[in-house]
Amino acid sequence: MKLGNLFFLCIRAESVPNTEDFLSQNEKISLDIFRHPQTRMNWAVGRFLIKYLARIQDELHLSEAAGDGVSSISETLKQSKTFGEFGEKTFSDESIFTDSQHHLSGDITSRFLQDVTSGNFNFDFCRQCSVISKTASGHGGRPRLFDENSQARKLYFSLTHSENHIAAAMNVTRPVGIDLCCPGCVTEAVTRHFFTESEQRLVRNATAPELLAAMIWASKEAAYKASKDSEESPFCPQKLEFSFLGDHHEPAETSSTGIIRRIGTPKSSSTFHINFCRPFSYVLAITESP
Repeated sequence: MKLGNLFFLCIRAESVPNTEDFLSQNEKISLDIFRHPQTRMNWAVGRFLIKYLARIQDELHLSEAAGDGVSSISETLKQSKTFGEFGEKTFSDESIFTDSQHHLSGDITSRFLQDVTSGNFNFDFCRQCSVISKTASGHGGRPRLFDENSQARKLYFSLTHSENHIAAAMNVTRPVGIDLCCPGCVTEAVTRHFFTESEQRLVRNATAPELLAAMIWASKEAAYKASKDSEESPFCPQKLEFSFLGDHHEPAETSSTGIIRRIGTPKSSSTFHINFCRPFSYVLAITESP
């Protein structure tokens, strides 16, 4: 399934060296709030991934405007495969991938790793802009990228992390949601309290119940993040119900699709199409606002 102008990538936090080199002054001040080394690293790397995705969008835009296709990113993306085809691949420890019309692999993966390890990436750009994930009232909200003039970029972002793995998503047209979940982390107590009866039946009848439970939880998180009113409404997982598309009742080995519907709301405004893949040992769910 096509998800429009949507990109996402997932890496190990340790694959990005010198994490504070790409933070703005305001971000460095915010980083001081965190004391645990892994938390600090995850927070900083998440900011870098958002800025890197924004640079990819800028380069694509400039290349398309020029009409010359000289950008190495543009050329690779134009020749890219669909999410489904890419989902059949085995992800390496430092895979980077994105969905739909565009995906980052091959030359782009090499370029990313070369950029961040050799210092060739434009860190000045990173230092001049800031990622803010709080609303005007000071509550947590979806990440926004502000340029050196404190103007918000017209791009939508989402972040997630699990242990030392970070994933980020960007969409140029509508809110996006992404979530990482480790199979085995969703306990029976969680499924009993936060899964609907239908979801609980799916898990009970599954040949890989831990994997399916992780998929369902990740899809709820991703759908909530992508919802347009997520910053005003609390997360109520019981009101988001997962189901597979078509006749499928089990997750595929590498990639799957499903839907999340808001219970008690019109279907036309409450259906999130979810794409799943299996980077590393995790389940990754990604969607965009209906």
